[in-house]
Amino acid sequence: MQGDPRPGNVGRRRPTFGGVLAAAVGLGLFVYVVRRAGVGAVADGVARLGWVFLVVVGLGGVRFALRAAAWTCCLERGHGQILLRDQHMVDQRQQRPQ
Repeated sequence: MQGDPRPGNVGRRRPTFGGVLAAAVGLGLFVYVVRRAGVGAVADGVARLGWVFLVVVGLGGVRFALRAAAWTCCLERGHGQILLRDQHMVDQRQQRPQ
């Protein structure tokens, strides 16, 4: 893992050029796909799903919370606590290919 491994410093690094570039490309691709499909068609699809769309988004949040809880359980006592907002950064770094 790069940077300072202490829990209090997780997620405090400045964004890298590669990270900013990847975010810009991802956002551009999202805008392209939505425009190509049609904003109305996307909005209609979400409206047809209705409350099920919120369930899908909620399940993503539950997945995040369970992974954060699992990380907390893996830490030995006395090594400090990682805040929930920092646990997402730890989770993303763990999933990133080396």
